[in-house]
Amino acid sequence: LDRLKRTSINTLYLHWPSSSVDLRPIVQSAARLIEQEKVHHLGLSNTPLSLVQTLQDLPITFLQVPCSLLWTRGLEEYKQYAKKQGISLVGYSPLGLGLLSGKYPEKPNDRRGDLYVYQGTAYPIYRELLELLSFLARKKSISMAQLALVWARSQDFETVLMGAHSPEQLSPLLETDTFSLDEGEKRLLDEVAGRLCACAPPSWD
Repeated sequence: LDRLKRTSINTLYLHWPSSSVDLRPIVQSAARLIEQEKVHHLGLSNTPLSLVQTLQDLPITFLQVPCSLLWTRGLEEYKQYAKKQGISLVGYSPLGLGLLSGKYPEKPNDRRGDLYVYQGTAYPIYRELLELLSFLARKKSISMAQLALVWARSQDFETVLMGAHSPEQLSPLLETDTFSLDEGEKRLLDEVAGRLCACAPPSWD
């Protein structure tokens, strides 16, 4: 806090829990920071729902999970749990690391090339998803990136986090609050995304 030149922070997130370290003592220690008024809220990010459920007696305010068409597995369960517990659901990476912009139908020459969507049976479904995004985007006269964000914003997240490298890149994304998907369009996207995610290995859960 001294280095941040602050007396407290609004939200402390615990990211990527370790399979070899018990998360409960860590969250309990973080909760004591709330009692000391050094932290106002606690959040968990990328935490399996089964593990989140064991911590429901602790003051968790936010759950942060992917909100991308590249990863919808388990999303409905997170949404139901968050609603039942009164927890705010925060989504991140709505553009799927840029893949849903349509710029990377082929495997990129960086770490994204290791993503499951470029492997085996997932790849043709990934291309099918891109084609569907392209079709719906043209129908609405918007970009594929905008359409991917419209889908994410339709998923009942309280907050959707997105990144941009410049104001020019950010501006069209902010305009997506004027667009929407009808139920048929959402079903089409959800169906293809569900088949795509089913191709991911269990280790991705």
